Amino acid sequence: MTALAALLCGCAGKRDKPPSGLANPWKEVDGPEAAASEAGFEITVPEQIEGYGAPVFRVADDMVEVVYRTDEDVLTIRKAPLTGTEGKKDDITGDYSEYEEFRIIDGLDFCFETRGNNDLINNAVWDDGTMNYAVIVNPGTSRGLELSVIMELMKAVK
Repeated sequence: MTALAALLCGCAGKRDKPPSGLANPWKEVDGPEAAASEAGFEITVPEQIEGYGAPVFRVADDMVEVVYRTDEDVLTIRKAPLTGTEGKKDDITGDYSEYEEFRIIDGLDFCFETRGNNDLINNAVWDDGTMNYAVIVNPGTSRGLELSVIMELMKAVK
């Protein structure tokens, strides 16, 4: 009777085990040149950030991300083509956490947006008119970085 019930409800021939989850869209590559080749645009980031391990370059569709880690912290830099409407920045952080502080800052010859807690920044987003950029630090936590450190990172990203 069970086989008949499965056949009648259209379940015959379907998987017999649960799905394994979503596919990981990120492909790890061997540095900035390989990332540029995969994504179709160049990215410049710090070769090393004090206290963090070597950068890991990854590409997903038309976005490049570079991940730096410590035992407890993760710092990610992202770059992707600008797709938003004029006057509205694309948020390429992937960080949907709620933060106490949101700021729009006019500095570094352009405006950028930051989110974080307790005067520390967990993410910053900006664009140059053709590309979007983001720096993401320990998303969803209270372990962000000071604005001056974020701005130094932003200056190094192209």
